[in-house]
Amino acid sequence: AGVFCVSPTPCDELMWGHYGDSHRGMAIGYSVKQENVRNHSSPHKSPLPVRYEGRGYAKLSDFYKSSLKMPDAEEAFIELVQALYFSKNPAWSYENEYRFLSLRKSGLLDIGAEVEAVVFGARTPDKHISLVSRLIGSSVDKYKVILRSGGLTHEKIDV
Repeated sequence: AGVFCVSPTPCDELMWGHYGDSHRGMAIGYSVKQENVRNHSSPHKSPLPVRYEGRGYAKLSDFYKSSLKMPDAEEAFIELVQALYFSKNPAWSYENEYRFLSLRKSGLLDIGAEVEAVVFGARTPDKHISLVSRLIGSSVDKYKVILRSGGLTHEKIDV
């Protein structure tokens, strides 16, 4: 299986601290095709929201129903997937996370999305910004996070 996690929030200080190498990394902004957003029956092409209700405990009865192809096996499988891949502790709700899921053996995903922006952390070295900018070209918007006393913001940059 493969999981690809995204969030519509490019300027959350905790997320930059947890996932952005202490503001030295970058975030990639994608545009997902609208037909994929509306197709929630296909989690490998459609981002599904994470439920912040607990730790996602799976019921043993759902494992049995699903693996033994018992009545309600499909519903049991969906409950398992929700519990294992789309549930998190409420403490993480600030992330506003969505996930794509691949149940393929390879874990590869075809999400039908295009890169539309790159957001560089406030402490991303200039040489890394220059290198990434050369690699992605001029068709992708580039932003840099700005640390302010009231929180984070991001501004478009020309590189």
